[in-house]
Amino acid sequence: MEAVHHLRGGRFVTRAESRNDFLGLKLKPDHETHENGRHLDGWFDGYNARNGATADKMIDYLNDPDYGSHIKTVYVTFSKSGGNTSFWNAIKDVELDDGRMAKDVILPLSNHDTHFHWIIY
Repeated sequence: MEAVHHLRGGRFVTRAESRNDFLGLKLKPDHETHENGRHLDGWFDGYNARNGATADKMIDYLNDPDYGSHIKTVYVTFSKSGGNTSFWNAIKDVELDDGRMAKDVILPLSNHDTHFHWIIY
């Protein structure tokens, strides 16, 4: 399987197609982990709301029959308590098609409010 590099417009894009570019966002020097080809950033319409609908779409990606089980970790900025917890509430009890719990795959991390970060294997 050719490593998925980015998700562009709801479609998985390979490294050959993306050239380290995602929707005009260049990978910056502070993205050192992107160098190994296993870390990638993504964005889709509605992502920045980081609400229940955003969580549902992320779960759909994780349940993708071809690529979903290859996504080891997802970093998203969200709150488990206080403020807007709709994203957390939408993932906390979901079992993915491959048996993993969404809350064990989708993890909160600051500075991921305008894009998500995947670690794939």
